[in-house]
Amino acid sequence: DFINVADVVAMIDCCIKQKKSDGQIYNVGTGLTTNLHQLWQHLAPGIKPRKAPARVGDIPRSQASINKAKKELNFKPTVALAKGLRQF
Repeated sequence: DFINVADVVAMIDCCIKQKKSDGQIYNVGTGLTTNLHQLWQHLAPGIKPRKAPARVGDIPRSQASINKAKKELNFKPTVALAKGLRQF
């Protein structure tokens, strides 16, 4: 789960402005899974990645559950991965 820094700032802003967030813990993310191959396609289109066998400790998939932040803070990330990478 890759999130744009603008969305992280928006989440922090939600927490600061809403008293009910005091003392709470929220996941910050997009709620979408992006694997390394998809990320590579955005960063180096047209260049074939060199693949290697998985290593002990590799995380094959990561996706943040942002349900609590959506429900309690009305948080919704707005910057898509492709757009954020273009801005970078």
